[in-house]
Amino acid sequence: MHQYQPKIYNMKKLLLSLSLLLTAYTASSQLLAEENFSLYTVGNIGTDVTGTAPGQGDWLTAGGVNADYQIIDNGAPHANVLQIIGSATATGNKFMWTSDFASTWDFRDPGNDILSIEYDFFTGPTTTSKNSHRVVVFNADGTKILGGFIYTADTRVLSGLSYYNNAGTLGNYLFNPTVANGGPVALPVNTWVRMGFSFNKTTGQVIWKTVGLPTNLNMAVNGASAGVEPDEVDIIAAAGAANAASSTALYDNYKVSASTTDILLAVDQVTADATVFAVYPNPATNVINVSSKSNAAITAVSIVDLNGRTVKSVTVESLSNVQISISDLAAGAYLMNITSKEGAITKKIIKQ
Repeated sequence: MHQYQPKIYNMKKLLLSLSLLLTAYTASSQLLAEENFSLYTVGNIGTDVTGTAPGQGDWLTAGGVNADYQIIDNGAPHANVLQIIGSATATGNKFMWTSDFASTWDFRDPGNDILSIEYDFFTGPTTTSKNSHRVVVFNADGTKILGGFIYTADTRVLSGLSYYNNAGTLGNYLFNPTVANGGPVALPVNTWVRMGFSFNKTTGQVIWKTVGLPTNLNMAVNGASAGVEPDEVDIIAAAGAANAASSTALYDNYKVSASTTDILLAVDQVTADATVFAVYPNPATNVINVSSKSNAAITAVSIVDLNGRTVKSVTVESLSNVQISISDLAAGAYLMNITSKEGAITKKIIKQ
């Protein structure tokens, strides 16, 4: 078993909220999950750190205390973001995940066997903390890290993780992407960086990518996990050896996709940018307006409840502004799928 051990609970696989996001964006790519935390309440994610009772957004947390997992207002332009606080000692790892990823992955379209995960990460200030902050994908029993990133707080070095066969010994293969630039290089302090990685289930290949650095990254390694199904995505704050100080990590604009070919960060996006569409007012009582800021031709809008039922579906004749009546819907949260000729996006809406 790997040393981080997130699989310490038997988690029921729920075919609910994230699986509702399986909207096809092109013939070769699907958005499986997307979260910018904008509709979350500032404060603790949940009330449980045993990994059993879900909190906001159906996120589960394990380790530490509830205040270690929070939504904070980071101000413009990010506004609400996820904050995870690492341990102030050499023990006490923190894990955060959703229980329905495996079911969501199972419902992807045939051939979409490349899993891509991307997010914005804040590097934070200079610190002596030995904590590491990471986003990783595990297999079903938690013995393999299929792909991921690890950021070490005190050195600010970003490295890639995958399961690799080295001289017959299977373990977590650590790959420092900055080695190609002349040696390990610390990321800048207090900077938001777009980063991501992909795992090809068919070949086992892992590709790490960054945007917003002096030298952006697009590097690959062939791991030893060909044919292995990804089962869980974890956001982790791991305590380092001889650690004596806590550190804080911020995350925003988290996105999970399945595709037939690899996706380049912020360059080769196959989904419509969420900022292209304005949905207002939100929350709303009677009517919601959907407007394309780039005059993209909207062709359809559907609304799905949290039980997976399509409660409203509207076909549109290529308009850039659409008004949708929601007066007949029960109060609560819904997912609005917006399809246009430039792609599609899913927005969370609240009916008051």
